[in-house]
Amino acid sequence: MRPRDKKGVYNAASILQETSYIREYFKDSSIEIKQKYIDKLKDSQKLLEEEIKRLEARKAETGVCKKLNLKPKKEKSVLLLDNVQDPGNVGTILRTAHSFGIDCIYMSKGCADIYNPKTIQSSQGALFYIPVIQTDLKEEIKLLQERNIEVYATALHDKHKDLQDIKPSEKYAILVGNEGQGVRKELIDLSDHIVKIEMETFESLNVAIATSICMYTFKYAKR
Repeated sequence: MRPRDKKGVYNAASILQETSYIREYFKDSSIEIKQKYIDKLKDSQKLLEEEIKRLEARKAETGVCKKLNLKPKKEKSVLLLDNVQDPGNVGTILRTAHSFGIDCIYMSKGCADIYNPKTIQSSQGALFYIPVIQTDLKEEIKLLQERNIEVYATALHDKHKDLQDIKPSEKYAILVGNEGQGVRKELIDLSDHIVKIEMETFESLNVAIATSICMYTFKYAKR
């Protein structure tokens, strides 16, 4: 049973709409409105006001959560985010990365704040389980390569390889870029490989979707 059926209350829009219908219907009518219906409407409005007050009070409740400082335990699979600015995209990427077993995420300073409410909501709590480190990606890519981690940049580039043809190295890092501009050229030039998701119509996908496809493909690709 819906809450509105239990309490006999509709949402505010429904009540206002219903009230306007009653007034319009009876304004030129000689039909007598039963007092019982009027009383029920008043009771419903009172319950609605009480519910609104209860919900407004909840807004004042503030939870405090300790900020984590997770460190990578291993770096077999790494994700690099270059200026991904939409909090919803970042949160979705975090959630998917945790689902596909990504060990660590390095993100540029131009990315959305991982503690933005929309990011937290979209991540479904994944940011509390996977190390996320904000850093200079140019320097980080060099450090990863020194640790024998090959970097695969996603880009629309003449020298790209189709994603289905990629045979990932044992340790790899996937580099994805900004929603509108993609990965910066200076980072593409530093990468070991350039990857493109082959498509039939549009040239590009939403960054969160594209990242998910890449992570899944890399995880289960034959080596």
